[in-house]
Amino acid sequence: MVDIIAMYLLEEHSVLCSDVDFGLTELENYVRACVYDSLSVYTSSLREMMTAASALLQKYVAPIQRQELQKADKIKLYHRIQPQLVTTMTQLSCVPTFKTSLELPYNLRVLLVCAFLASHNPARLDKRFFCKGRSSRRKVKSRKGSKLSDVLKGPKTFPLDRLLAIHSSITQDGTIPCSDILMSVSSLVSLSS
Repeated sequence: MVDIIAMYLLEEHSVLCSDVDFGLTELENYVRACVYDSLSVYTSSLREMMTAASALLQKYVAPIQRQELQKADKIKLYHRIQPQLVTTMTQLSCVPTFKTSLELPYNLRVLLVCAFLASHNPARLDKRFFCKGRSSRRKVKSRKGSKLSDVLKGPKTFPLDRLLAIHSSITQDGTIPCSDILMSVSSLVSLSS
């Protein structure tokens, strides 16, 4: 998308770009740093990105034309267009698009819950939490300081077998083939990257 917007700007503002010696590479850097990274959270529309990039380019290049700044002073140039960028963000949308468009399938949501349970609970408690029968439990003296330190340590790694065991215990439905679950795990891993 960045290269499409940069090519559009090169065609639309050819005189402006030639005045300040902006080629396709400089325009791609401008679009990536100033437009796409800032606005992609608020819109995924190519038309809105092109309009915003076109309006902001004139403000971005103005200090270079007046010879106040060099085109290598990217941070100062970015700070000059920041007020217009904020105005553009508010005009595009009040709610970022990623909050409304992220809907995971049921299988992935269950796997995320299972992964959370496996990473935040010790393996020795799996039998207590996930077994169906009632077992005789002996009382364990609680250590007051251990709960806080466990929370501060954060999530822990766990084996895939444990994730699958928790999944089968929670769903109580043996109809989902293991290959579907493993495909769901691989798609969750690819989402985190």
